[in-house]
Amino acid sequence: MSTALDRCKVKGLLTYLLVYAASADGRYVSRLNGAKLLGPKGVSAESDDHGRVAVVDNKACNVVLYTADGRLASRIGTRGTGIRRVNHLSGPQYCALIPAQLSAQQSPAVVVTDFHNHTVKVAGCVVQS
Repeated sequence: MSTALDRCKVKGLLTYLLVYAASADGRYVSRLNGAKLLGPKGVSAESDDHGRVAVVDNKACNVVLYTADGRLASRIGTRGTGIRRVNHLSGPQYCALIPAQLSAQQSPAVVVTDFHNHTVKVAGCVVQS
């Protein structure tokens, strides 16, 4: 499954960005539901059987996590400049999902590049399949 970004007008002038899933040949499969994204930047999908998806929302300063079937699972992060606080993000750019078997925490994790805080942060996450 590959993902593509598409624009959707909501309430007149306000534009939200949504994430759509497509098959390998580019055909629409489904929309990832439950989150209106202000500025999606990076996308990561797990290559294991769970098929989870993480999307960096640069303008909202968080990472949105989806289950394999496209449901909103959770959000990680808030706007902030705390370098030592994993949940404070200021200009997140890209992310990578780390499966539990490869994580030092023995649970799924998300690695996020945080541009304005000049850091790379690792946050544990709980995403139900």
